[in-house]
Amino acid sequence: IDHGTVVAHRDGNSFEITTLRRDIETDGRHAKVQFGKDWLEDAKRRDFTINALYYHPAVGLRDPLNIIADIQSPTLKFIGCPQTRLMEDGLRFFRFYRFWSQLDGPHIDENSKNAVEACAPSLALPTMERITNELLKLLQKQPPHILMNSWRYSGMEQRMFAKSLHDLPTGLSSAPMRLGFLISEEPEYFANHLRLPGSFRRTVIDLGHTIRALRTENREDFVESLLRSCDDAIHWLKQDKHVLGPAQPLLEQLSNAKNIGAVQARDAGLVDGPQMGHWIREQRKKYLLDGYDKKRSAKA
Repeated sequence: IDHGTVVAHRDGNSFEITTLRRDIETDGRHAKVQFGKDWLEDAKRRDFTINALYYHPAVGLRDPLNIIADIQSPTLKFIGCPQTRLMEDGLRFFRFYRFWSQLDGPHIDENSKNAVEACAPSLALPTMERITNELLKLLQKQPPHILMNSWRYSGMEQRMFAKSLHDLPTGLSSAPMRLGFLISEEPEYFANHLRLPGSFRRTVIDLGHTIRALRTENREDFVESLLRSCDDAIHWLKQDKHVLGPAQPLLEQLSNAKNIGAVQARDAGLVDGPQMGHWIREQRKKYLLDGYDKKRSAKA
């Protein structure tokens, strides 16, 4: 409310309704604003030209910067000096890449892209929760290689994590799978830095471990990661099971493996206790490994 925004809910949709305003001061993360009535002044303080189109029920569409062509193109371009816009709010670095990914084949203003890459080392960063929110929105669609190359060139990856994310392949259908690939070098490390929430954190970490085992062709790690994976992780793997290659059939055998339990253990002469738990884990693993080896042998 301090920034003049209220949210109206109607017919299952949420609408942010914002007062015209101008910045009094900013430290790169927070701004003090003053409310006003000047459309042009409000437009000049916004980030991208495509975000400076207005509607008011009494006056209709307002385009104070004459930027309707950038929406029709679409063109991703900062308003005014790109460096100034970025230094006003470090979140705009991440919003630039998020809009780039979400727009359908946008034209990228070269001055804006160069500024984003050059300003990355000196920006005041927002909270990691806000960064992660932008990253997840970015990954809702398959980001083009040129976007990921620009992101990496900016050095922001090293600044955020002191490590590099893994390359992102094409053909993935979901944000969890894309994030799983990105963090697959060290799933827990990156998930902790991103401060992923609760069950989603577990899902992405499980995907990261499974993907890493696939990449390194470590069959035992792969089978163990499948058996440990939560239901949501298995769901997303099934959506993109083509990435599993020759290990695809194991997804279909996974439920059979998990059905090996106490009944089978008692039939094998074991009694309840830690030894039974160990036997069940080993039998489930053996069941999947046997299936994995048989499929590879048949293919050969």
